[in-house]
Amino acid sequence: MKILINFLIKYLFVSLLFFYSVVAFSQKDKVEKLDVLILDGKVIDGSGNPWMRQDIGVVDDKIVFMGNADNLKREAKLIINAEGLYVTPGFIDMHSHADLNDPQGKKMLPQIYQGVTSVIVGVDGFGKNDVLEQYETAQDGVEKASKTGVNVGTYVGFNQARISVMGMSDEPANDTELAKVSQYLEKGVQQGAFGVSTGLFYRPASYASTKEVIESLSFLKKYKAIYDTHDRDLGAALNGVGYDASVAEAIKIGDAIDAKIIFSHFTPQGKHNAGRAQAGVDLINKARADGIQVFAAQHPYTATQSSLLAYTIPNWALAGGLPSLFERLKDDNIRQRLQSEHKQMLDIRGGPEKLFFVDNNQKLNGKTLAEVSKDLNLSSLDAVLHIAKEQKDAAVMNLELYDMNNIRLLATQEWMMTSSDGGSHASPGRRAHPRTFGAFAKKIRQFVVDESLISLPFLIRGMTALPASFLGLKKRGRLAPGYYADIAIFDLDRVKDRATYEDPQRYADGFVHVLVNGKLALHHGEIENTGLGKILLRHQSLVSEMPITQQVKGKILNAFGGESILQNIESLTSTLLLSANNKPSRSKVQYLNFSDESVAEYSHEKNMTYFATQDQLEIYQDGKFVEIDSSAYTDVNNKSRLLNGLWLNFLYFLRNPLMEVQGPFDIPAHRNESWWKLSVGEKKTPLIGIDTSSGRIKKVLFEDGVYVEEFDYKKLDSGIIWPHQFNIVNKGKVQLNGQYSALDINAEPKFEVIPSWFPTF
Repeated sequence: MKILINFLIKYLFVSLLFFYSVVAFSQKDKVEKLDVLILDGKVIDGSGNPWMRQDIGVVDDKIVFMGNADNLKREAKLIINAEGLYVTPGFIDMHSHADLNDPQGKKMLPQIYQGVTSVIVGVDGFGKNDVLEQYETAQDGVEKASKTGVNVGTYVGFNQARISVMGMSDEPANDTELAKVSQYLEKGVQQGAFGVSTGLFYRPASYASTKEVIESLSFLKKYKAIYDTHDRDLGAALNGVGYDASVAEAIKIGDAIDAKIIFSHFTPQGKHNAGRAQAGVDLINKARADGIQVFAAQHPYTATQSSLLAYTIPNWALAGGLPSLFERLKDDNIRQRLQSEHKQMLDIRGGPEKLFFVDNNQKLNGKTLAEVSKDLNLSSLDAVLHIAKEQKDAAVMNLELYDMNNIRLLATQEWMMTSSDGGSHASPGRRAHPRTFGAFAKKIRQFVVDESLISLPFLIRGMTALPASFLGLKKRGRLAPGYYADIAIFDLDRVKDRATYEDPQRYADGFVHVLVNGKLALHHGEIENTGLGKILLRHQSLVSEMPITQQVKGKILNAFGGESILQNIESLTSTLLLSANNKPSRSKVQYLNFSDESVAEYSHEKNMTYFATQDQLEIYQDGKFVEIDSSAYTDVNNKSRLLNGLWLNFLYFLRNPLMEVQGPFDIPAHRNESWWKLSVGEKKTPLIGIDTSSGRIKKVLFEDGVYVEEFDYKKLDSGIIWPHQFNIVNKGKVQLNGQYSALDINAEPKFEVIPSWFPTF
């Protein structure tokens, strides 16, 4: 027995040795296939660590390998020799005016040429709330590149919200207006905006008090989102609160709404603030010591760019817009006051010689306000008013408004990021701010190479990992396996901004290769591809766990019986039973004809029948028909109709071959569901929360917070799985219980009276 045991042990040992030899041999022979292999680069991973010589392997849009490629056999479709070059994460522009609607602007050439692979737009308070529509996700969902040259994220704007609700009014917002502003903003955040931007220096946000801003943005607490601000007074506002108080106000707002704070293009303005950046640094450091998350971004130029009217006309004069301004000017006393304050504003900014036009109007472009005034033979105020009448406003730079020593001090702060505050396309023959073409290259050249003010790893961290962490971007901003392959490869000795104030539209030098999501956007210094960007959403981590829109569309259709069954439905009748607090049931019969979108509803409670098409609405009561205003009926009763005819309305969308799916949305109170909208043309459903495995609709959320919650589905003879029982919930409390007591497909309506114009079989 002992001999047998020893034999078995030896046999097992030899067998295992042979097995591991085979595995090791096969592993040694195994060739890993890569899309891109970057060899021998000086890798700065974004964390702040010094460079390390490493190879990087990329498959599809992700980094899959970092180390020494000689250790394993690897094949790659593309090999990049990065010997002598720095390899870093792609840069993130934290404050961009990139134009997504312009075919050239979407290419993002100025960004790609200086290593920028992501931009954040919707800044200064002017981001719109239809985030997903702007990103064109209705067809292909958040996975769609949207044909942008780099990745794009956005804020939703407080200024834009106030305009949509109150126009250019300088009145304080009342409770109703506050609610509407907040609702506008929350829509954008639900759709993936990273937070809310304010431009409190700009109208009409400049009319809003600190209290109004806090109340409008208080909803951000549940999202843990971002408060981005062009604060009220960087130092050059007429009769402003001043730089110190403005910084303190922004910190107060962000703290009150429990949001991460970022100051846009954070540098004090005006000669009176030269050398005063330390005051802002002290305020931010104190806030951070108190546990408030405060950050900032900057560009390295001493000139600003903005609106002529913002720089030369006081806010009170522009309340209500330009028509109100010109009406006020009929009063000589007001005109005298305006003349005096206009002069004060110019003095703060260095005089009309320091306001330099960078406008599309070639008659203005490249001239100072002093030169334009002389050409027009008008005073500077009258020249501004003349331009306002001709074209409403104009783009101007304010030369030498920032102090370079302030910029240097701020660049050394650990919480400082980088932005361009620039656009995204060239405009041949037009003067412009050079920051669009050179902000990132200039900061590297000036502060790292020429002045040795900060180290390259420190600066790269502020351009990559820090903003990615601040935004909450998953798997971006660092070079590491599993991260997106947004990569900049450059020759530090050659990195230089070529754009100047005199010749502002020249691309940066020194960037050799740039990868956006694993593909080459820049190759050997030449543009290779301009459609590689992806959409960045605040709830990206939730999005990555959800199906994309085409999958959602298929899941929902299948949950209701499949497209073939849905398409064969011509009409439908149902009886809806509702009860509240054990009171007698209330019922409503509804009939929907899909061929021409006509609806009839009969309310037993009111003994009233509604008949409606797109163009006509009648009520039958007391033995007669009464035609009423269709738009008024929709406005007054829309919520009631949606609640009572909820699933019939959704059926209209589900069976329509033009149906699109938009989403996903982020609803913090309902994150157990995946949230989407259905649309057919201009028609859209409320938000629907679906079960991602079955595709069944579990909740429907309305703008006022009321939602319908399904808890039972019933299979009909037609094969459709139909919601049978549901609750209508308001502020967490069930208001009504409901169920469908009858549901007939392709059945004639059972109303006692039907008008002649209402279609029947």
